[in-house]
Amino acid sequence: MAKVKCSHCGLEFDESVMIKDNDLYFHADVHGAASVILKDGKNADEKEILEAGIYSACYSSAWKRGLLVCDVFYVDPDQVQKSAPAGEYLAKGALLITGKKNVLKDLELKLVVCVEGDALKIVPGID
Repeated sequence: MAKVKCSHCGLEFDESVMIKDNDLYFHADVHGAASVILKDGKNADEKEILEAGIYSACYSSAWKRGLLVCDVFYVDPDQVQKSAPAGEYLAKGALLITGKKNVLKDLELKLVVCVEGDALKIVPGID
């Protein structure tokens, strides 16, 4: 099991979690999804990217709605903007994603509960 370095920003993007140039921004492709940042994501392997995607899907409204699978996209930090171009409107808390999205299709919503020392840990479930 890889150690995914995710920051879970919640439903409204939290500026206190700084996105750095080497990070990746993840978002489930459903209304009511949290922003997830994979720290140093540009150096992540496929498994870490997949785990961050599953994490994003599981902490979205797809989980509450009982969906079995969900698409998730991820982009570079410079593609995430908090303001719309002149003459356009962006709802409060919404983000504008520009450019090409990398899409992880049909991710299974699956979490695994692990015991690590004296603590329980919830991680994305990958077979």
